[in-house]
Amino acid sequence: MKKLFLLLITSFTIIFFSCDENFSPKEEFKDGYILYGIIASDDLHNSQRNEVYISKLYDVDGYDPGINVDDPTVSGANVVIEYRNNFYTLTQAERNRVDTSRYKNKLTYYYTNQIAPLPNNPISIMAQMPDGKYISSSTYIPDDMVFEYSYDFDRTGINPKLNQFLWGDKWIINWSAYQADYRKHLYFPQLTIYYEKNGATGVTAGKVKIPSTFIKRNGIEEPYFVPFTYGESVTFDFEAIDKTLNDISKDDTAKSSYSVGPVIFEVIEFDANLSSYYSSINGSLDAYSVSLNESIFSNINNGTGVFGSYKSNKRSFNFNSNYIKEIGYKIKY
Repeated sequence: MKKLFLLLITSFTIIFFSCDENFSPKEEFKDGYILYGIIASDDLHNSQRNEVYISKLYDVDGYDPGINVDDPTVSGANVVIEYRNNFYTLTQAERNRVDTSRYKNKLTYYYTNQIAPLPNNPISIMAQMPDGKYISSSTYIPDDMVFEYSYDFDRTGINPKLNQFLWGDKWIINWSAYQADYRKHLYFPQLTIYYEKNGATGVTAGKVKIPSTFIKRNGIEEPYFVPFTYGESVTFDFEAIDKTLNDISKDDTAKSSYSVGPVIFEVIEFDANLSSYYSSINGSLDAYSVSLNESIFSNINNGTGVFGSYKSNKRSFNFNSNYIKEIGYKIKY
């Protein structure tokens, strides 16, 4: 998520232009502030480290914003988050930059470790700038998810060699929530196998993501992963599950040195604000449409940026023990 944090600062500090009869690549510059903050939550409702980044809009001589070398991030702001009638004052901190080609100093940000977000709860932020100006915003934590499966592997363990005549050739996972706007949310699903290999130098832990399917191109099978969806379901070919598990030990005859652990299904749900922002910076969310809207979503009052939230929803499964033994692996659970 930190890459997304920095992307917003870059996106909003560029001065955008519009087309009209008297075309000009630059509009009249106006001072302003940018706030970017994401509230993280999970199924366990643990306390999370939540970070907020504040920056100033800036102007440059000419048309290339990349020539600016004066750090636009803001220090000395008073940032407060209100949640469930409690007020949390964020701590200012610094970290080393990954890219120092433009700005040499450390990156200033604000954080708190005190908030344990509960689902379907409002949360708001207010920040007072060093010059006395206030900016603010609010959002809702995504609700808990309810999952349904085309085949319930909870009792028997996952076995892609089940009777596909009865159950089909795909494992379909559906989810739903109770929030009124959940259909406007973006979902990022993934299914991951965790395993260990016992080698000459000791035990090495590994993990591999299962693609939704394999697509044959020019005679070569390529994995296809669902990057994100506005829908409320995802499918995994049973053949893709079987192939991914077997490929863990591809070209290795010592199958018994592999111990297979749990299979974790995770859906990261963006709230409506974060979904709208993500959509606006990506321009299009499918292969068949192009967005002509050049504006970047913002929900910051008296400023620019985004204040949103996301929730990680996880379910753990085991593989069927007989299926694992047939491959030659051991079971780790």
